[in-house]
Amino acid sequence: MDAEAALRRELHQLRRRRSDVAGSVLAGVDGLHITSDLPGINPEHVAAMAAAGAGLGGRFADTVGQGQLREIVVHGTEGYVACYPAGRQALLAVVTRPAVNLTRLHPEARALAHRLGDLVDSLWPPAPGTTGTPAPRPATELRTSRATRTPATGPRTVLDRRRPPGHP
Repeated sequence: MDAEAALRRELHQLRRRRSDVAGSVLAGVDGLHITSDLPGINPEHVAAMAAAGAGLGGRFADTVGQGQLREIVVHGTEGYVACYPAGRQALLAVVTRPAVNLTRLHPEARALAHRLGDLVDSLWPPAPGTTGTPAPRPATELRTSRATRTPATGPRTVLDRRRPPGHP
C-alpha cells in the first residue's frame, strides 16, 4: 500500500468510527492538499484555509503568551471545523456535524494527527536548513508593520463598508 493510501485510510476510519465526523483533510503547513476523506467539499480549499487558520492561530497564541498551538476550533451553525498540528509539516482538519462532543473528539483527533504527522515527517523530511514549519514573525516586526499604516493605506473595517459613499 502506498503512503497516500495509508494516510487516506486513517482519515476514512475516523469518519467510519465517529458518526459525528463528516470528513477530514490532511494538509501541508503550506496549505497544499496531501489527502482527504471529505465527501462533497473541495478538500484543496479546506487545506488552504486550515493552513491559514493555523498560521494565524499560532501567531495569536504566541502573541498573547499562550504557548504553542494545540488546535483551532471554528464553530458554525451546522457544526465545527477543528484543526490540529500533525508533525512538523502537516495539519489535520476535521469537519464535524452539529451534535459532536468536542471533549471526546479532541483526544482521538490529536492522536490521529500525531500518527499522521509521524508518517508524513518520515516520508517527506523537510528541506535542509528548515524546520518544516514557518517561523512566527517576531512581535516587534508585527508592531512595526502596524505602525507604518496610514488611514489611506490601512485595512478597511466592517463599519467602513457599511457607510454610504461620501459619508465620514
